[in-house]
Amino acid sequence: MKTEYKLSESIHQLFEEQVKRSPNKIALICGEQTLTYRELNTRANQLAHHLQAQGVEPEKLIALYMERSVEIVISILGILKAGGAYVPLDPRYPKERLSTILEDTQVSIILTQMKLKKELPPYQASVVCMDIGLEEFISENQETFVSQVKPQNLAYVMYTSGSTGKPKGVEMPHISISNYVQSLNQILQIDAKDIYLHTASFSFSSSLRQLMLPLTQGAKIVMATQEQIKNPLTLLKLIKQQGVTIFDTVQSVWRYLLQALEEVDDFTREQLLESQLRLLLFSGGLLPNELFRKVRSTVKSKARIVNIYGQTETIGVCAYPIPNQVDQELVYLPIGRPYPYVELYLLNENLQPVSVGEVGEIHIAGASLARGYLNRPALTQEKFIPHPFSQKPGARLYKTGDLARYLPDGNLECVGRADFQVKIRGIRIELGEIESTILANPTVREVVVVTRKIDISGEPSLVAYIVLKAGRKLTNKELRIFLKDKLPDYMIPATFVMLEALPLTPNGKIDRAALPAPDSVRQESKDTYVSPRNELELRLKQIWQRVLGIKYFGVKDNFFELGGNSLLLVRLISEIENSLGKKMTVANFFEAQTIEQLASVLSQEDNFVAQSSLVPIQTTGRKAPLFCIHALWGNVLFYRGLLPYLEPDQPVYGLQVQELDIKKVGSTSITEIAANYIQEIKKIQPNGPYFLVGHSLGGVIAFEMARQLYAQGNKIALLAIIDTLAPNYHNYNSISQLSKTFPLNKKIVLHLFQILRLNLKDKFTYIGQRLEWHLTAGKLSIFYKFYIRYIKRLPQELRLLDVAFTMNKARKSYIASVYPGKLSLFIASQRSVGFELDDTLGWSQLAADGVEIYHCPGKHTTIMQEPNIRVVAEKLNICLQQRQTELDVY
Repeated sequence: MKTEYKLSESIHQLFEEQVKRSPNKIALICGEQTLTYRELNTRANQLAHHLQAQGVEPEKLIALYMERSVEIVISILGILKAGGAYVPLDPRYPKERLSTILEDTQVSIILTQMKLKKELPPYQASVVCMDIGLEEFISENQETFVSQVKPQNLAYVMYTSGSTGKPKGVEMPHISISNYVQSLNQILQIDAKDIYLHTASFSFSSSLRQLMLPLTQGAKIVMATQEQIKNPLTLLKLIKQQGVTIFDTVQSVWRYLLQALEEVDDFTREQLLESQLRLLLFSGGLLPNELFRKVRSTVKSKARIVNIYGQTETIGVCAYPIPNQVDQELVYLPIGRPYPYVELYLLNENLQPVSVGEVGEIHIAGASLARGYLNRPALTQEKFIPHPFSQKPGARLYKTGDLARYLPDGNLECVGRADFQVKIRGIRIELGEIESTILANPTVREVVVVTRKIDISGEPSLVAYIVLKAGRKLTNKELRIFLKDKLPDYMIPATFVMLEALPLTPNGKIDRAALPAPDSVRQESKDTYVSPRNELELRLKQIWQRVLGIKYFGVKDNFFELGGNSLLLVRLISEIENSLGKKMTVANFFEAQTIEQLASVLSQEDNFVAQSSLVPIQTTGRKAPLFCIHALWGNVLFYRGLLPYLEPDQPVYGLQVQELDIKKVGSTSITEIAANYIQEIKKIQPNGPYFLVGHSLGGVIAFEMARQLYAQGNKIALLAIIDTLAPNYHNYNSISQLSKTFPLNKKIVLHLFQILRLNLKDKFTYIGQRLEWHLTAGKLSIFYKFYIRYIKRLPQELRLLDVAFTMNKARKSYIASVYPGKLSLFIASQRSVGFELDDTLGWSQLAADGVEIYHCPGKHTTIMQEPNIRVVAEKLNICLQQRQTELDVY
């Protein structure tokens, strides 16, 4: 049964009812100013009567150009009481954007403050300064204004970025706001004892939530100043001093708060976190599980955390009160279930509902919808489509562009965006508006803007890839100055990457996936580009250009940040050896990743060839190191993909074959390899607890290392195995029984058993997959034996075969013993047809203390590639944090 709400009452009428219940209670504190409910209502009534005398009526738009103050709250309530709709203008916005909004809305009245009046862009309208203009209508009627506004009338028009470069005004009616506030309060249960901290910009819909939730329930609002919002520690002090019970903010603010808390001493941190908080509200995009866990562990109060979901076009859709214990396999926290009178559909491209567990685009209908976009009928028709499941005339669905799926418990899990609309610092942005503005610069020919994680905060940042017109120059500094006059700060890209051409797909569209990974330091240093200074640096640059396929970079640029990867590095090493006659290994390269560093080391008399298997991937950090063991091919470069998603203070070392040469492989048994690697890691960390991870064959080596370390009396904090079959494991125990019964080769029994279980189509698929694999393996084997027998030495690029065949031989001969500890197993979700396994891939027979399982997207060959490696890293982070907490590493 639906909860009965007063949908016929506008939001200001709900406020007026609260005024009658608690007239003398404090409603608002801003700096030194304090207003009771009666005082706030009286001043809003005076303004409403004044506005009515000025001709304000339902649907009339009035602009607000104010800083955070009591006046802006009075103005919003006064406009709503008079029947008008407000249009917020942020004083921090460029004048060009403000002029666009004023021209679009054609407002006849602007409410502002005296100090801002001269900052208004040229526009013909009646201007009222609320900080002094109140005196002009103080004698106006103080009685509650009897409004003629109806539920379907406009309450506000708020502007969000538009894909054409022009901001779009979202028209929101009273009924949507009223339903939202009443629905959310059913979940939050705000009452007169609560103190609500207001931090949102009044240009965003969350600002009205932070006003009307408390004002309709008799709670007190503490409005933070802009200076307090900018300073995380000052904001925490305000929460403590004012006894705030509800803190409602976007995720990026929480990240700044957590970072600031890490930088103060323990006593100061504890003092700052002493508070009366009972509710923490998260909004502004998908809530990462890792952020929730950090906040939960940092804010040790019993505060309940609620994840709020909605768009500017829907104001509010659903909310999810997060339990203290959440599924650690979830990358993002659920967004909950729709509010009463809100309809939510997950639809495929054909507008058909998807099944539970399937991903579909979120479509919204019902009481939360905006009317549309002001003066943009075509865009309104595109985004607000006819409701295919309603018989009501004119019923509509809003296409959110968000992708989600239903969880078994009925809650929704959001998984990403269907288009290139993004959220930065909790604010939804159309990338097209930024692109259009950059293109307005006369030196720019082409541009594409994307989001990337480029700094240690883990927050997505805007990156602009730019192609200049022939013969033109443009520095980062010049471009930032150009954009500062046209875009708000949050829409100016953090990084600019100058390219000779944008990568294209075969059909001529921009290939966003092929855009090179930027580095903020490298891009900022482009203005001070350093060219080769001697012959060796010049020859190395020529080699890099051939390998990487790009031309413009300096001797201080990092190989991996220029787009290098493990395969390209093997080729680079080969090119250096062939062209310069210098020997080096992959391990050496981690110590010299720029041309400048590489030239310095190569020019030394004693050529540098590492004698250690230990590869420093990330050496900084105060935590116990994570040791990553190579897979079949012997190198550890693919583990670099974990770094952007691991904690920035997590040291990471790789263990790989010393030299890509059979003569240097040395040990040919898993037991010996593990023993050698233990000697190597003890050079870095003499004593436990140890953190080990291995993918594929690396999982087997990591297992044997853990077993030996345990036998030596060392503690193993983490043994993480990524998609590795246990040694000598077969798909079914029954196959082993069958092979005993029938004197056939076990592999034949295995394949027959699998084929018999499949339908006709999958039988052929299974046979085809097996034939393709054996033909490939056979060709490699013949090729390898030919080289070893007749040529003796493989070329550098093919020496990986040496390692692979040697390691495979070691794997086949390895007989595992039981490991007394626990094992964390990461399993790829995609398997070949007919390849069915038990839940633990056979490890349950070898891990005495049990196996905990983490399912990850991808196949065995792609689980450690983007985007799948991100999921692996995030779940590995969870494991690391749990083990480190248990061991009091912090």
